[in-house]
Formats: sequence, C-alpha cells, structure tokens
Amino acid sequence: MSIRAARTDELPRLREIERAAGRSFRDIGMPEIADGEPLPQDELARYRRDGVALVAAGPDGLPMAYLVAEPVDGALHVEQVSVHPDGARRGTGRALLDHAAGLAAAQGLTALTLTTFADVPWNAPYYRRLGFRLLEEHELGPGLREIRRLEAAHGLDRWTRVCLRREVAGAGRPDDTPWARGVDYTGPVWANSALLLIDVQQDFLDGGALTIPGTTAVLPRLAELVAAYRATGRPVVHIVRLSEPGSGDVDLPRRAAVEAGLSLAVPGTPGSQLAPAVLGERMAELDPELLLAGKPQYLDGSRTEAVLFKPRWGAFHRTGLEQLLRDRGVDTVVVAGCNLPNCPRATLFEASMRDLRTVLVTDAVSRTSDERIADLAAIGVRPATTAEVVAALG
Repeated sequence: MSIRAARTDELPRLREIERAAGRSFRDIGMPEIADGEPLPQDELARYRRDGVALVAAGPDGLPMAYLVAEPVDGALHVEQVSVHPDGARRGTGRALLDHAAGLAAAQGLTALTLTTFADVPWNAPYYRRLGFRLLEEHELGPGLREIRRLEAAHGLDRWTRVCLRREVAGAGRPDDTPWARGVDYTGPVWANSALLLIDVQQDFLDGGALTIPGTTAVLPRLAELVAAYRATGRPVVHIVRLSEPGSGDVDLPRRAAVEAGLSLAVPGTPGSQLAPAVLGERMAELDPELLLAGKPQYLDGSRTEAVLFKPRWGAFHRTGLEQLLRDRGVDTVVVAGCNLPNCPRATLFEASMRDLRTVLVTDAVSRTSDERIADLAAIGVRPATTAEVVAALG
C-alpha cells in the first residue's frame, strides 16, 4: 500500500469507495446513511485543487481508500475518510490520517479535526483510539460550528454527532522552517514501508559454515515480522549472499578466503538457502542463475515478496532494490536479520543516503548492542521492537 495525492481520473473511483464503505451502516440500523450519495465529483475535484485529497493505493496501484480535508479554524479538517471493505482492517485509515497530520504540520496547522457519529464503532470510538479527543461546545470555532449547522440541516443529527480533534506535533510555532514546524522527515510511514530481511540463510545459523551468534535465536521474531507484512500485503524483500568458491566478487575482508576456496553460501547448496522457519508456507529453492543475473525471484507467485542477491555488504549496492521499492511507493524500510555491524548497518546507511526513512527492528537482528543502536539513531534510524512494528502495521 502507498499513500499519494489523488489523480483527477480517480475521482469516480473515490465515490465508489465511499458508497461501498457506507453499506456497513445498513447493518446497524442506519439505512439512510448507507443509501446516502457520496461527495459529488466536482466537490472532490475542489478538495484536490484547493485542499488535500489523498488515496491509499494497493499493489495494483488502484485506490482502496481516500481522505479529503481542508483548513478550518486553524486546523486541517477531515471532511471524509473512507476505506473500501476489501482494504479494511489493515491500518489504512490510520495511515491516511497520519499522512494528513504530516501535511497539517507542514502547513503550520495546529491539529486534525473531524465530525462523526458518536456511537458507531468505526466512527468516534475508532478515532479516539487513534488519539482524537472530544471537543466540547465552547471549544468549537466558527468554521466547525458552520459545519455542524449544515450537518443538522441535512438530517444527520437524528443520530448523535460529535466533533473530535487530534493535536499535530510541532505545529503553531512562529518560525516557518521545517525544523521549527516539527516536520518529521525520519519517522516511519508504516503504510509505505517494506520489510528487508538481511542474510537469513542456513550458512549463518547455528551449525552453518559461518555461524553468526544470535541469528538462530531471532528466527521466531523474523517469522512474526514476515507474517505481519504478508497479512497487510506490504512488500517483503529477502536479501541474500551468494559466493562461488574462487570468485573475487566478494567483500574485501573475505575475498582472499573465498578465492582460496572457502565455501560460504555457495549457489545451489543447502547453506545458501533461506531459513524455512522464516519463509513458512512460501518456502522455495533459490534460483541462483536468476539472482546472480541481478533479477528478483518472487516467492510462490507473490508480487510483493521477493529475493534479491547483493554482492557486497549493503543491499542497495549493484542491485535493483531501490527501483523495486520506488515502483511500489515505498518510502520507509524496516530492516532485520543477520549481523547488525555488517550488512544490516550498511543497508541502513545506504537507505538513508537515498532519502528513505529507516527502522531497525532491535530484537530481530543478531549481534546488536545499545551502542550500535545509538550510533544508527544518530543518522535518523528509528529503533523498534517486533511487537511495536506489528502493532504499527495495524
């Protein structure tokens, strides 16, 4: 899933999304809402032109959810956020609201606001779980009062309506620089994230040709991360080493040993294969010819989970990783796997150099330490635990 500005040709699709999302109201005795007309296309076009119009697009590039908003009373007022039932329960609504909050901060606005039904489970109770609070009548500005007046005129007050507000971090400061406004250029955008697993291969596990201490121990958490990303349909990329004995195309510290015949993740051998405990039902034999040619190997017919070969420490060096991520709208990489001081660390530096937001899963990578994590935080890498990543994915 990626979040981006809506295109003009997508506006009819946004009306379809709102209509599909509204059908749930019929199940709770609100057929009038279910049968209500979506926002007119010219109104959506106005938001796109003068305000904010965002879509959350699936792997096929088609919108599965949308949000429109505009400034009201010094805040960014969310007029509509709708998620198609096919894209529900994936953190999509949360991701749209978080993205809108970033836009609000960039404009110097103080908060997000919205009006909603008080007693519908996916309305006010949901928004309050996302950090919105109830506004009392005396807190409403003239813009919100007018919005509530129009809602009442349209008969929406047949059911209890409320105004909610969520503060935007860093907004409302006099200095108009991004730093002063609190714009966060390094915080993860989970809806646009991809999981990168580094060198989780048999040769580096306990009993392998080059055991990396602690890698076997983190396999259950790596499997949990993979399952969470698969469930949300977000990209997973397994980065692997492949070293042919006698070849000089390997990192300098190991080049002499490999040229002398060291067997380490040799193409086609059991030691080169990915750990079955992580792949689970998508377990597959690696295709050395495809990978060594620099092409991705997609697992079990998936177009969101792939394997890529890297010839050096970093996953971006002489690989197609950056293009693969850009094609899928990824702006945040979540890194885990084997041997933090070497390949995961190099990958995080390379990602930062490409203006990607970076997360290190601290309990799902081997050979980590507080000092190493602190060093990476200095370049903007955000530390997170497996549980925190899974929760953020929604």
